[in-house]
Amino acid sequence: YDKALEMREKALQIYLATLGEEHPDTATTYHNMGNVFTSKSDNGKALEMYDKALKIFKATLGEDHFLTTSTLRTMGVAYGRMGKSEKDVRSGYFLAKVKAKKAEWSAAFE
Repeated sequence: YDKALEMREKALQIYLATLGEEHPDTATTYHNMGNVFTSKSDNGKALEMYDKALKIFKATLGEDHFLTTSTLRTMGVAYGRMGKSEKDVRSGYFLAKVKAKKAEWSAAFE
């Protein structure tokens, strides 16, 4: 996991230098770093990365975008691993799925 994290940190530095903080590709890199921290069972650090990604996705893509709701779902998993109740995790996951499906349906009828 350390090598994976090292590579993602290098990618993040490149994205920050070329695209800036408020770009979806930067957010995706934060999200991917969160996945590595989750795999390492460092859920606190994972949530920190997911939160950065979530703020950028909301600002650049909107609340209902798939990447925003996907980040919410992965945050729910990380919270679950930290001992949040199963109900809290399922509620967050369900809400993220509903928002993603709503966005998908809206796009289909535009």
